[in-house]
Amino acid sequence: MRYCAILIRLLGPMVALALCLAPSAAHAAQDPAADAADAAFVTQGEDLLETSVYAIQSSGNVILATYPEDMLARFELGDIVSVSMGDKAIEVPVVGAFADVDSGMAALVVQVDKGSCRLAIYMGSFAEAHGITPETVFQIALKEKGGYADELIMRGLAYTDERSDYPGLTDEQFANFRAVTTTGMGDGVLFRSASPVNPRHNRSAYADAAMRKAGVSVALNLVDDEDDLADFEGYADSYYASVDHIARAMSVDFTSAANKAALAEELRFLAERPGTYVIHCLEGKDRSGFVVSLLECLMGASRDEVVADYMTSYANYYGVTADDDRYEAIARRSIVKTLERAFGVDDLAACDLTAEAEKYLASIGLAPEEVAAVRQNLSGTAPAPEPEDDPEEDQPIEPQEEPEAEPEIPAQGGDEGSKVLPARREEPLPDTSDSESPAAPALVGGAALLAAGVAPARALGLPRMRRRVP
Repeated sequence: MRYCAILIRLLGPMVALALCLAPSAAHAAQDPAADAADAAFVTQGEDLLETSVYAIQSSGNVILATYPEDMLARFELGDIVSVSMGDKAIEVPVVGAFADVDSGMAALVVQVDKGSCRLAIYMGSFAEAHGITPETVFQIALKEKGGYADELIMRGLAYTDERSDYPGLTDEQFANFRAVTTTGMGDGVLFRSASPVNPRHNRSAYADAAMRKAGVSVALNLVDDEDDLADFEGYADSYYASVDHIARAMSVDFTSAANKAALAEELRFLAERPGTYVIHCLEGKDRSGFVVSLLECLMGASRDEVVADYMTSYANYYGVTADDDRYEAIARRSIVKTLERAFGVDDLAACDLTAEAEKYLASIGLAPEEVAAVRQNLSGTAPAPEPEDDPEEDQPIEPQEEPEAEPEIPAQGGDEGSKVLPARREEPLPDTSDSESPAAPALVGGAALLAAGVAPARALGLPRMRRRVP
């Protein structure tokens, strides 16, 4: 075994393997155990491969004594394999680059262009983590065919922040801004969008303009805290700053207690405010995608409607449309899996989406009447807020007492028998002004009465006319 490892280092994998696989008959007869050790380098079966260490890099990556072509003859990128080494076994995905996995995650990295297969931990040391030595033997077997394929597709997507890179999109599409039109939603009631305030991805100005055009009156922000908003460039002059809004920073894990509590606050805010809504995060894709999908389920949308609306974001950012081979894989990996996890179900297509949405909303603390208010507001059937009633408006008209006669004073010139004027009232008119406001210029006549908030008829002691409603 040690002999073969030395040959691999000196001569390369293929030459060394050829030498190791051709022991003499005498050697085979004298040392069967040696044959068994040499057999560790032989690939066995279509879905099983045994190999050894070719080199351990200073980074802790383990280069295997197998060419990429031989590895890919048994496994494909996106498969999940079981790697056994002595009494230890782990499961890792087969990928083409170290960054195809998250930091700290192990992988079998097959790089055809570099002619190597490596067991590695992204931003870590595989050799140190698993006690690998030059004598370690590996058995690699298929665990799940294509089990990591959807993740690879997701990681292969990229978009830009340049408007000129999307000549086929409208400004609203570039901002990922659109009306939600699934079953049960009111016409022009709910919109979703990339951030109208954060300029990081160069879409905020387009989203803010789209909000104004749509007449949005209530915004639900799933990515920022309220104190952060004023720090964004141009916020003070934005349309967004003028509308009713709530901002609660959330992660993408909607099973966490913190996210559930924040989402409950946001949805109560919606329930209490009939209007035209926009829900947004940074890209308007993941956090917004879940919350909008949840509300679509509540309102009676089908699985296909939910998926189609969610995947519109992938058309806007990545050009992935329904006829793209990646479409279903992305939908499964993203919104379908997210909703199944949140609802605690195995198959989104086999459950009652409305019932599951109601149960989820109850689990985050929304009362039945709050859920009903959300549903009514999103359907567009909520009554418009009524103006405040004048408490005197509907009071019965009371008979007016005859005012006491005013004392008479002589008119100027004072001749007896000449006309007299009623004495001037000394009581001041009611003061309805803000005491902290600067004094307004003096007004006279009817203007003074109106400025004081007193109807002329009431100021003269006349009965008010009761409004008749036809």
